[in-house]
Amino acid sequence: MLKSIGNRLKKFTVFVYCVSFLASAVVFSLPLWAQNDAMLILEQLIIFAPRWWLFSFIIILSMLWRFLSLFQRYTLPLLFYISLMYLDFQLPDIVGFQEGESTSIKLVTVNMGEGSKLSKLKQVVKYYHPDLLLLQEIRINAVKDLQSNYTYIDCEAGLCLLSKYPFERVASLSRAMLNGYGHFAMSYQLTVNGNQINLSNVHFETPREILLDIIKSRSLSFKAKNKAENRQIEASLVGDTIRAKKNVVIAGDFNMPDDDPIYKNNFSWLTNALNESGFGFNHTKYIDWQGMPLFSFRIDHIIYSKNITARNVEVLDSLGGDHRPVMATLEVFH
Repeated sequence: MLKSIGNRLKKFTVFVYCVSFLASAVVFSLPLWAQNDAMLILEQLIIFAPRWWLFSFIIILSMLWRFLSLFQRYTLPLLFYISLMYLDFQLPDIVGFQEGESTSIKLVTVNMGEGSKLSKLKQVVKYYHPDLLLLQEIRINAVKDLQSNYTYIDCEAGLCLLSKYPFERVASLSRAMLNGYGHFAMSYQLTVNGNQINLSNVHFETPREILLDIIKSRSLSFKAKNKAENRQIEASLVGDTIRAKKNVVIAGDFNMPDDDPIYKNNFSWLTNALNESGFGFNHTKYIDWQGMPLFSFRIDHIIYSKNITARNVEVLDSLGGDHRPVMATLEVFH
């Protein structure tokens, strides 16, 4: 009886290990095979599925340690590491510090859609006193309630920048070129203590239609494929626009985690604030089901060029919507 149970557990362990190993290989090699349009459904499932599934397999294997072969035991730490990175667990960079003369700027970015309350945003401004406030999906009329805190304001098509420092708008990228509505990026030259900073407020195309098609029919409609292509075009346009510039800061709702191939192709040369100074799980987008958080992602980012570093960065409490604000104090080295 005990021998029979042991044999079944051994077979079960082999099965779970094989699934975990193959899944880890697919996740780890995502940047390579995700360039193939035919793999779009699998790519989106890996990026936007609840990411605890792979880690759960590794925990099961750890509990069945005695049934693992020698090879499986040696490779299990590698699988654990891949599953932890897939979970998007951050550790602060304790060696990549910079020294020298610098200018400090505190900024907050948040998507104000899906029920976010202006009263809670006012509390954030009152308590943290950010120098820059980058908002997405915000009504222009609502910004008037914040005017007393900021001298310089610019809003268009749901994107707003509120600043304590003077700036000049240098570019606005509209979805009209992609037969859509609104703007997906607004770029500025910001002057802080005599230094120019190239700042962009972004809100890229949502993957919602793609995911809904996968859930409902396991295939992609023309509209969903078009949305996926638009996300790539928008990110490419912003990436190409700022690639040759210095003192670059981009913040907003990217609608993609930093392991998305679109992000890696266009923004991997920039430093991500939460990757540099964050600790633990810092998800910014929460999807609820019957009042319970079903799964979450980190799709709102603050990224910047190499002469800039984040001294403090954190994801703040929800303002009532499905996105949470990201706040960072940046040091711009001269």
